[in-house]
Amino acid sequence: RYGNVKIPIHISMDSFLKDMDYYGVAVMEGTVCKEVECQAARVQELDRIIRESQEEKGHIMLAIRLLDNYVSRSTVILDAFELGDLLGNCKPDEELLNKCLGIYGLRAKMNELRNKYQFDISRT
Repeated sequence: RYGNVKIPIHISMDSFLKDMDYYGVAVMEGTVCKEVECQAARVQELDRIIRESQEEKGHIMLAIRLLDNYVSRSTVILDAFELGDLLGNCKPDEELLNKCLGIYGLRAKMNELRNKYQFDISRT
């Protein structure tokens, strides 16, 4: 009826599946899980969403920093510490950065130079 079932910790998976078989209920793979397993999967999914959100936030912050500097120059050099302050633990992703800059009709070419990152900014 609901598409999936979460079994409480105190009920064994084997007993549950045997009962379903006894009553003639077909159980499709992946539709039954222990409550703890379901919660663990939910936590993993939330961790992934948080990680992606933090990465996107960092690249938005980097785009704002580049926009501030674009007015006076088309090349911006940031050291690894400055970039780390903006991105946190995330690696710089040129595609994600250009998605953020694209809103303003700009794009950046990123080059890594010994603990420094050079961003060449141009109009799209």
